[in-house]
Amino acid sequence: MALTFLASLASLGLVVAQIGDAPDRLITAHGVEISNDGRVFVLFSALNALGYSVETERKGPPLEAPVFHEIRTRIREDLRKLDGEGKLDALKAYFDKNPAQLEAYLQALFSHDLALHALGTAPGGKAKDLAGVAPLIAKFGSLPEVEALFDKVTVDQRELARSLMKEVERDFAEARKLLGSPSYRAPTSLVVVPNPLDAHGSARRVTVGSTTYLVVGPGLETARTAVLTAALEISARDWAKAHFSKAPKLKKSWEGLRSVRRISAQYGSAERYLAENLSRVLAFKVRSKGAKDLRSEEEDFFDQTAKDGLRWTRPLLRALDEGALSEPLSESMNRLFQKANP
Repeated sequence: MALTFLASLASLGLVVAQIGDAPDRLITAHGVEISNDGRVFVLFSALNALGYSVETERKGPPLEAPVFHEIRTRIREDLRKLDGEGKLDALKAYFDKNPAQLEAYLQALFSHDLALHALGTAPGGKAKDLAGVAPLIAKFGSLPEVEALFDKVTVDQRELARSLMKEVERDFAEARKLLGSPSYRAPTSLVVVPNPLDAHGSARRVTVGSTTYLVVGPGLETARTAVLTAALEISARDWAKAHFSKAPKLKKSWEGLRSVRRISAQYGSAERYLAENLSRVLAFKVRSKGAKDLRSEEEDFFDQTAKDGLRWTRPLLRALDEGALSEPLSESMNRLFQKANP
């Protein structure tokens, strides 16, 4: 299994010093970049120190208590005293004054990378109003206590990244078989950031300029699906752009869907909507291979994607199962889209 170790410096913004020693950045044989990012570590360290407790894994009844990853538990315990010493007051005041989704805060931090600013990239939407968080995160990250913690968990974070890398390699090998493309690789624009300081089942996708950051929690199953889906979605945009106009059934369906505010606001265009549906279906096909109760898993999959406003996963999966993707993807996407009948 090919693996490249590259030094990765985590720049935290325009006024920022580095945080501790740079962790390893892993690039798999299929081109997936997995990077431990200091900006994410500092942001979520501060959130956990202030009481952030979202979690998707819980102990059995009667407690139903959240089960944090061991790295997260250590960080919460070690940083708790900083809140009592007033070293988190500025960040707490900022968070209270600027309520926003975590994706917006992540986008604001990623957008402050010096290289991106040199290219004129700036955050959009809610993230543009959160630029003031960068110097606060930088100041917090420069505290000796935080730097020491970063060093302390670097090895454990690297092992988490290695575990994810091994599973991702298996998934991409299967994806190549499904797509009939032995040379398929993850887009270079995708960066995966393992984050043990968030919920096990979290997967936060943030786009800054031409780069898509996928920040995933420590739950391997959720992370694997999210990584494969994000990689395929980036590729699927080109397939949708090239072939959607020649798929009359999907075009007719979109005329009705575009009037649904939630769908149009979240996905924007028919091509982007198709790409998201397709990537979910392809990832499901890969991840469900060998399932003991495939029919049940399919229904759970359709239920979940329907909650996300994705109405084309069932017809696309059915078209795929009927052999519409029997040739290399470059030669069969047009047939797949034409055959799908919502």
